[in-house]
Amino acid sequence: MPASKHLRRSRRRTAFGVAAACVLVGTAAVAPAEGGDAAARALRKARRGGGVLPLPTDPPPGNVPDLPPWWLDPFGEAPRDDSLDAGGFVVCGDGATYENLADLGLGDPYVGSDYFVIGPMAEGDVDQAFLDWLVAALPGACIEPDWRMRPPEGLQSNRIIVGSELGAAYPVQPALQQIGAPIAHRIATGRDVVVAVLDTGVDATHASLAGVVLPGADFVDMDLDAADAADGIDSDDDGEADESFGHGTIVAGLVHVAAPGARILPVRVLDSDGLGSARSVADGVRYAREQGADVINLSLGMRAHSVLVEEEIRLALEQGIVVVAASGNEGRRGADFPASVEGVVAATAVGRNGRRARFANGRGKLGVVAPGRDLVGPYPGATWARATGTSFSAALVSAAAALLRERRPELGGFEAAEILTQSPRLRLPRLLR
Repeated sequence: MPASKHLRRSRRRTAFGVAAACVLVGTAAVAPAEGGDAAARALRKARRGGGVLPLPTDPPPGNVPDLPPWWLDPFGEAPRDDSLDAGGFVVCGDGATYENLADLGLGDPYVGSDYFVIGPMAEGDVDQAFLDWLVAALPGACIEPDWRMRPPEGLQSNRIIVGSELGAAYPVQPALQQIGAPIAHRIATGRDVVVAVLDTGVDATHASLAGVVLPGADFVDMDLDAADAADGIDSDDDGEADESFGHGTIVAGLVHVAAPGARILPVRVLDSDGLGSARSVADGVRYAREQGADVINLSLGMRAHSVLVEEEIRLALEQGIVVVAASGNEGRRGADFPASVEGVVAATAVGRNGRRARFANGRGKLGVVAPGRDLVGPYPGATWARATGTSFSAALVSAAAALLRERRPELGGFEAAEILTQSPRLRLPRLLR
């Protein structure tokens, strides 16, 4: 993402009214400001010794903007909520920015990533002086917390039930009748439309997905293996490992059963605990865009706001891609980020009775409701699962976008989103007429 040509600060509001900001300064990255050499040497020394990043005694001179109050302690000022946790700071800039970061002893950017993450940092390691110094040292860069993202079901239990006997219900489940899929498939199946599933990965070996899944990429482990696999590691320190294992495979399976002609592009941006970051999601959206995706499914979210992720989504929308995101499972009126981003279709859930599920967040400005309770999809290990949540509503809406894309390929991303949300409830035959 290119640096801004003008000095500006972009701010958004979270659900708590906390200002989030991405500070962009200048036109291009240049050498660190005068006075930064001693700090750079201290940084290199601390990194060699494994210590905490030191703070300069005096912020270096330069054009340093005043940062919002929450920057003083992003881990403590915001309400304690796992979705408002950050694993460090993510920096975006050009090649010169990354050269400066290396010169400062902060290492190298992720291979294959457009972003550079400083951290992870423990609670209390970040304060205004460090951020002032970092912004002054990296003019032209965009800097924001590397917010953690999760699937909406990641913080809740009893959302996924696994059983081989569930497979018989997969192609005839009530949700497909609710949205009118059997009738709609006489008109369109999503033939050759590419739906990118940004999630925990996809088990491409599952029989139900044979020949459907394209080669993808992994922006958690930074490789080309986008498989949905358990690792036995409790990466979010909640006492349970792999609680989101299979999430991406279920989502992909629901896209497939509702849009059987579409192809799935797996993009792993969450680990098997369901833990991802603004950096991994921004990289994933960029990758999906560059790989020619027609639809991007984001069954994930958080209550903070990432300008970097929003910028990647904006570029996808301008490229004509339909972006669908889960609204969240907290029962709040507003949608989580990135479902709250302008132009993104926010998917929320209804039960079999057609009423909005109690757990489901609202639709926001541009949204649609779809079945989200007791949906059946494939699960890694040649088995099946029944799942509940707005993640799975989003999968059905992404499938609808694939059918619409086949039917009307001339539509842009914003135009398709408006058509998808003309009716508050997802009904495929009406959408395609």
